Amino acid sequence: MDPETWLYSKIIATPTVYGFSLKKEELPVFLIEGNNAKTLVTTRRIIEISGIERKEISIIDIDDIIYGDFKGRPNKPSMSIFRTIDLYGDELNFQLETGAASVGLITSLNTLINLISE
Repeated sequence: MDPETWLYSKIIATPTVYGFSLKKEELPVFLIEGNNAKTLVTTRRIIEISGIERKEISIIDIDDIIYGDFKGRPNKPSMSIFRTIDLYGDELNFQLETGAASVGLITSLNTLINLISE
């Protein structure tokens, strides 16, 4: 996993991210800056801003995440979506950079979910 090769994604090492208002004691973890949207994974939420539209889900409310399967697919797109399903069955789609960058996102989310569930 070489973050220098990622086109749209990055691991965040600063306490703030331009364009996002974070809550007290919330830190940014992973950012995806696509052409049409910005998605931020924090220690408490997934937030996506696209134009004037904003959506978010609390990490603690996530029941399942569906990333899709692009492994081995020729001509896979550089961007796709992943779907979150909350405890009530409601679904939200967020952008995802495919390829090696998706490993960074998946690892970040799995780590956060495991930490919160302990």
